[in-house]
Amino acid sequence: MSIVSDDLRVFSTDLGRTGVRVTRNVQKATEVTARKIKDDARKNARKSAGRRARGYAAKITYDMTYGLRGPGAEIGPETSGQGALGVLEDAPGRVRSGAHQDLARAAKSNVADYVRGLAMAASDLW
Repeated sequence: MSIVSDDLRVFSTDLGRTGVRVTRNVQKATEVTARKIKDDARKNARKSAGRRARGYAAKITYDMTYGLRGPGAEIGPETSGQGALGVLEDAPGRVRSGAHQDLARAAKSNVADYVRGLAMAASDLW
């Protein structure tokens, strides 16, 4: 009985270490991808913003979040200055120019990279 108890304790300890390692690696994958999405969105915005919203691209940032479901990232324009022009991202056609979709295009182009990062995080278990 004591052997089983000791084995369970060792197994439990190993699972605890694994969870920390996976969370840390998922956090790295999330932050690297968030940074790439931000950089791509800024590049897209510089091309699409035009002369009246030149400062908009620089207002695109990301913040890391940490919750019960694990790490996450909020990517988008700040609400101050020309960041308030974030409405251009998804404008429903009521403004003179159509929706820019700078963030959506950046996120879509980085999905495969994020999946690879998560796969690498999971592969560290074995």
